[in-house]
Amino acid sequence: MLKFISFLYYCCYLVWFFFTRLRRSYKAKIPVISVGNITCGGTGKTPFVSWLVGFLQTQGFKPVVFTRGYKSEGKKIRVLTQAEKQLEKIAFYGDEPTMLSLHHPKVPIVIFPKRKKSLMQYSHLGDIGILDDGMQHLSVARDIDIGLVNSLVGFGNKKLLPYGILREPLSALKRNDMILLTGCNLEKNNQNLQKISQDLPQEKKFYPLELKAKFLIDSKTLHSVPLKKMAGKEIIIFCAIASPKSFALLLKPLLRAKGKIVETFYFPDHFSYSTTSLEKVFSGKKSANSLFLTTEKDWVKLFSYRKELPKFFVVKTKLKVPATLQTELKKRLQKAQ
Repeated sequence: MLKFISFLYYCCYLVWFFFTRLRRSYKAKIPVISVGNITCGGTGKTPFVSWLVGFLQTQGFKPVVFTRGYKSEGKKIRVLTQAEKQLEKIAFYGDEPTMLSLHHPKVPIVIFPKRKKSLMQYSHLGDIGILDDGMQHLSVARDIDIGLVNSLVGFGNKKLLPYGILREPLSALKRNDMILLTGCNLEKNNQNLQKISQDLPQEKKFYPLELKAKFLIDSKTLHSVPLKKMAGKEIIIFCAIASPKSFALLLKPLLRAKGKIVETFYFPDHFSYSTTSLEKVFSGKKSANSLFLTTEKDWVKLFSYRKELPKFFVVKTKLKVPATLQTELKKRLQKAQ
């Protein structure tokens, strides 16, 4: 049954792709960088978009991020800046836009599913646009097209939805100017990376990205805490992200001196925490040696609960981007201007 539905999906995809290509793509008044993927599930787009914003700023640009705001309550186009002053409105803006705004308070985050309309109305807010999750938005012309692949799962069985995890056939990767493999340091599996690279278009070069933990944030004091706080602890993980496995793998190398993950609470991606769900996490067996850890994406949703909840820690991360990718981006940015 799933194979048949996947075949119908493919037929619909061909029709969509054909008619989308017939229409002329909208060319924005500013250069546009698209960041996207052809698979369902987490590929690390938000950490990369955050890094890209900072990189563009170092190059003298004033970026604007155009994103969907998946599962947010707002329906009309809205612009978010300085999220630290509006954390009570996270449901209105969405968790990922809020996290991006916390990292880059002065950068406008334009939130609306139809990216073309967003660009037409708000491209004047900066001099370069980032199309978050923009690979399938072919109605918008892009100057640089970046595709991300989760190195932990690759392309699955290489089948289209719902039989597989592909939104588009693998041939769609040819549209990408650059392909990035995320989470390459989380699991030492050279065979998996080799398999993924063999499925990429031969003419495309790919760049490995590494996500690493920097420090912890104390939910009560909001102070930074060194990672050695985890040593010898009984770690309890709770998060609502698309790839919770990547969070556990990120932590394991840091658990020195017999520290270990003793319990995990994984909620659906973009899950809205409630008192009931949080009681489930914090009411279990714990000791003086227990340490609760969550992600930055979850932190924005938990901020309003922090005073009533027991102490927990947020894992602050940093994306390691190879110099070769930065050089290639600089070259393409010069051509795009």
